[in-house]
Amino acid sequence: MKQLFRGKYLMVLIASCGLAGAVLGLLVNVSGLFFTPIAEDLGVGRGSVSLTLTICNLVFALGGMVCPRLVKSKNFKLMLLISMIVFAGSTALLAAAPNLITLYILNGLRGFAAGVCGMVLITIVINNWFLESTSLVTSIAMAFSGLAGAVFSPILSSIITSAGWRVGYLVDAGLIALFELPAILLPIGFFPKDAGAEPYGKAAGAGKSAENAEDAAPSRFPITLMVLLTAYAILASYVASYPPHFPGIADSYGFSAAVGSTLLSICMVANSGGKILFGALADKFGAKKIIMLFSLLIGAGALLLMIFHVPGLMYEAAALFGLCYAIANVGTVTATRELAGRKGYNSVYPTVSMIATVANAFGSSLVGFMYDAAGNYNGGLILAAVLTVIMMGLIFSCYVFKKKMP
Repeated sequence: MKQLFRGKYLMVLIASCGLAGAVLGLLVNVSGLFFTPIAEDLGVGRGSVSLTLTICNLVFALGGMVCPRLVKSKNFKLMLLISMIVFAGSTALLAAAPNLITLYILNGLRGFAAGVCGMVLITIVINNWFLESTSLVTSIAMAFSGLAGAVFSPILSSIITSAGWRVGYLVDAGLIALFELPAILLPIGFFPKDAGAEPYGKAAGAGKSAENAEDAAPSRFPITLMVLLTAYAILASYVASYPPHFPGIADSYGFSAAVGSTLLSICMVANSGGKILFGALADKFGAKKIIMLFSLLIGAGALLLMIFHVPGLMYEAAALFGLCYAIANVGTVTATRELAGRKGYNSVYPTVSMIATVANAFGSSLVGFMYDAAGNYNGGLILAAVLTVIMMGLIFSCYVFKKKMP
C-alpha cells in the first residue's frame, strides 16, 4: 500500500484528481451558482438557464463515448492539451455571452472537451495503471471533484455576488486550466509502459488475481445485464443532477444566497468523503451492498430536505444527499468493473456512461422546469426519494442475474 502513494503511481493519482476536479468539480458541481444570476440578468426563467447544463452534459456524454477512439498512447498528452484549451477557453468566453443562444453554444463546446478528458478517460487510465486497490484509487480521484466544489463554491458565489456572473466564469476558466496542468506536465502515460513503469500490484501478485477476476467475468456482456446496469446508472445520474439546484432550493424557502452556497458546499464535502468511503468499503464488501446502503441514505436526505425548512436540518440533509455522487460515479464504475471484468469494462462503461450522462443532462433541466411549473421543489424531491428505492432493486437484480449465469 505504501507504494500506492509514491513515484509515478502518485503522479497518475494527482493527474486523475486534477482532471476530475476540473470536469466535475469546476464544470458540473458549481454550475448551479450561475443559474439565478444569469436568469435575472438576461430576464429569462431558471429552466431556460439550467438548459445550458443539459446541453453541456449531452455533449459531455458524446465526448466520453468517443474518448476511447480519440485518445491513444501516441497522442495522450496532445489530446489532453487540446481539450484543456477548448474547455478553459470556452468557459472564459461565457463571460462575454450576450444571450442564451451563445451560452448554449459555448456550453456545448466546453462540454465536449470536458467529456474527452473526463470520467471515461480517468477510469480507463486508472484501470490501466492499477491492478490492486482500483476502487480506492478511483474513489480518491472522484472525491477530488467534490473537494473542488466544496472549496470553490463559496469563493465563486462571493465573486458572483460582488463582481457578477461574468467575472465568475473568468475565474472558473483559470481554475480549470490550473487543475488540468498536472495531467499535461507530469511524466505519465496512457499505459504504464508508456512511462517505463509496471501496473501497480503486478509485482505483488495482484496481476494473477486480476486475471482470475477477468476469467470469472462473462466473455460477452449479456443484453439483460446491460439493460439493468444502464437503468441503474440512468437513475443514479438523474438523482445526482439535484445538488446544483440547492442554491435555488434555499432561495425558494426564503433563505439567503449564503445558505444556498453552504448547502452546496456541505454536499460537496459529502461528495468527497462519500466517494472515498465508498471505494474503501467496495474493495472489502463489493459494490452491491454499499450502493444499496448509500441509496437508502440519499432517499432519507431528499425527504428531510423537503420536510424541514430549518438551516441546521437542511445542512444534514445536504450531507446525506451528497452521497449521490458516490453511487453515480464510483458506484457505476465499480459495479461495471465487477460485472464486466477489466477487459470488458473498456467496451461496456463508455456506453453506460454516455447514456447515464444524458440522463443527468435532462435531469438538471427537468428539475428546473418542475420548479417553474409548481413554484417549489417538493415534487422533484419526492421523485428523488422514490428513485433511490428503484435503484436498490436494479443493482440487486444485476448481481442476481450475474450469479445465475453459467
